[in-house]
Formats: sequence, structure tokens, C-alpha cells
Amino acid sequence: VRWNVAETDSAPVSAAQVELYLSTNGGVTFSNTPFATTANDGYARVSFPSGVQTNTARIMLKGSDNIFFDVNNSFFSIHIF
Repeated sequence: VRWNVAETDSAPVSAAQVELYLSTNGGVTFSNTPFATTANDGYARVSFPSGVQTNTARIMLKGSDNIFFDVNNSFFSIHIF
């Protein structure tokens, strides 16, 4: 997963860590628990929870202990092979 840090890693936002949340229903709901927590450096290698399969996945990126968040702009698919 890649994102634009866009000065969220410095004051006044200062989010050193971000959490990634997964939606499998097009962004209607997101898991209450992050599936990844990582440094706010614009890149994270992630593994999706087992058994997840969807054509309408979305990811929400939220600053840990902060108020900002962003959701990706388009759906993507997760398939089990």
C-alpha cells in the first residue's frame, strides 16, 4: 500500500504512525480493528485477513492517536487463489 504523506508527519498533525482499516463492502463500513499499523512513511507491505474475498475493497488510512484519515478513491479486488 502506498500513500502521500503530505506533511502529516510534521506539526501540526505529527502522525508518526498510521493504522490501515479494511472495508469489504465498498466503504460502507470498516473493521473496528486495524489490519496493519506502520510508520507514516508512505509505504506498507500488508497481508489481508484470511478468508477475505471481495470486488469492492477499500482501505482507510488513519493517523494513530490523531484525527486525520483518508479513504482510497476506488475499489480494488481481493481474490483467494
